[in-house]
Amino acid sequence: MSLEMSPALYGLYKTLKIFVFPVTWITISLVVTLVLLLGKPTPSRWKMARICAAFALGLFYCLSLGPTSTWLASILESQYPFPPEALQRYEAIVVLGGGVLPAGGARPLTELGPSTLRRTLCGVALLQENLAPVLVLSAGDAEPFATRPTESTEMQKLALHLGVPDSAIVIESVSRNTYESAKEVKKLLEPRSKILLVTSAIHIPRSMLLYAKQGFRPTAFPCGYSVGAISWHPLMFVPNVGALDLSSDAINEFLGMAVYRLAGKI
Repeated sequence: MSLEMSPALYGLYKTLKIFVFPVTWITISLVVTLVLLLGKPTPSRWKMARICAAFALGLFYCLSLGPTSTWLASILESQYPFPPEALQRYEAIVVLGGGVLPAGGARPLTELGPSTLRRTLCGVALLQENLAPVLVLSAGDAEPFATRPTESTEMQKLALHLGVPDSAIVIESVSRNTYESAKEVKKLLEPRSKILLVTSAIHIPRSMLLYAKQGFRPTAFPCGYSVGAISWHPLMFVPNVGALDLSSDAINEFLGMAVYRLAGKI
């Protein structure tokens, strides 16, 4: 099973990917419920409408709770310890992008997304600790339906502003996802393979598998955690948007690893 995608196929992939997210499942269930209620009333239609409505409500409630989202994310974020034991000297520090916010509307300038900003700051700090001679910034334009600023270029601007010499920065600006990132970085670094891999904690498990599959000897450096210790209180059982968003991120990671495993990429 190949994951090599033309621009058109990549656009289709990104469109179909919306079905990964729980909010899509909830919306489809509510639409089906509405269609059933607007049709000719029959016992079977009313029964199916109740089932769809209950599914949507149950899914929304469960995935919008703090304990649920914390449990899902912690499965991913606890797989690699922080800080990694016995940090050594590496051949490169590889920082993965996580989104860019283009200028437009009320935003006067292009900004790094929160995840990308944290990852870049971590990578720069590690380079300044002399853990590797080179900083690789990996991310292209992942938007299939519009042209956005290249993430790695925006990451480079921040690194340079923080004092990293241009000669110590390597830019990978082609990749649209983590699989492509691993492939493209391999082309840039080969035969070097001992790397310190920097990305968000929730994204580390998938990234480590994909980079190891490409022949790297990666050490994980989780940067930016979504969850901490649970503090139990009554409001934890009130749904909130942040929890639903975190549950969606975790489900995306689980399904992503499943797809890559089926495709033989990890």
